[in-house]
Amino acid sequence: REAVEMQPRGSRAAAAESPRSREGHLPPQASFANTHAESYVFTTEGHLIPLSTDFHGPGPAPPTDEQLSAYGVLQLRELIARASLPHGDCIEKGQLRERARLAARRLEAERRSEVEARQAQDPRKLVCRTPASS
Repeated sequence: REAVEMQPRGSRAAAAESPRSREGHLPPQASFANTHAESYVFTTEGHLIPLSTDFHGPGPAPPTDEQLSAYGVLQLRELIARASLPHGDCIEKGQLRERARLAARRLEAERRSEVEARQAQDPRKLVCRTPASS
């Protein structure tokens, strides 16, 4: 057996190590730290702190049926397009309004699912908590 001389991490010898020798010490590419490195900071206490404080809400609520009845043709078409539905086959304003109602229901369903997805990804739910002693 050969004696291996231990060098401090910051020494020149450690810096001269080949990347292959350190390869076994790197975290896997798909680890949480690698995939979310730009979004979170890990503290020494094991807390997860989001870096962005911007609010990214689900967007405005789709219009109600009453609001839709007051919409013009252009507004109806924009709403339908926002829901990724076609409107080229709608000839009369009543057909556009009906398609816009369908678009509003679809947008509301997407909005709800986005809210649920955001709640599931809440970083506060990732923190381990011990049950309070009674």
